[in-house]
Amino acid sequence: MKNLEKKEIACISNMTAYNQLKTIPERAKYLRDNANNFCDYQTLKDFAYDTHQVDTTDYSISIDTNVATISHTWTEIQTVLNGATYFDKYILIDLQNNTLDLASITLFDSNKYCFSIPLLDAIYENHGEEDEEFEFNFKKVIITRPDETTFETVILTVNQGEFSTFIFDFTYEPSIHPIYSDAL
Repeated sequence: MKNLEKKEIACISNMTAYNQLKTIPERAKYLRDNANNFCDYQTLKDFAYDTHQVDTTDYSISIDTNVATISHTWTEIQTVLNGATYFDKYILIDLQNNTLDLASITLFDSNKYCFSIPLLDAIYENHGEEDEEFEFNFKKVIITRPDETTFETVILTVNQGEFSTFIFDFTYEPSIHPIYSDAL
């Protein structure tokens, strides 16, 4: 993780109330209502970026060719978010009838493909600020694990240069700090 050890102190706070919540929707609501009290925004972005980047060393990823990839610029995503920050909203990639649609959702839903604002902002900061043609590419994929089991999901890819592709997963459970996410 890049610089996370140096920035951890900025996030240390009392998370007792958060840790006592038992369900993902309760925790997501708590973060939406309180996240800006726990961490500076740059630390949130760094954490989201580091924890969502997918290491493909142990996995095989196949794009589902029956579903079109959708691509959006940061400006288009910001328009959908309508000024939201932190965990106020999520970008929702809705998969219906073999099509992907972009929308925003106010309450995190663990049964849907949600991408947090800190994650998207961090990806743009790391890959898009200097690239006028930068786009977020959302794709339905089939992932094969080392034990040969498979599952379908939606991933986010960004291209950096001619041969580099960075892959990010969606938010399974919103969290703000590695200490708290590892304990869940």
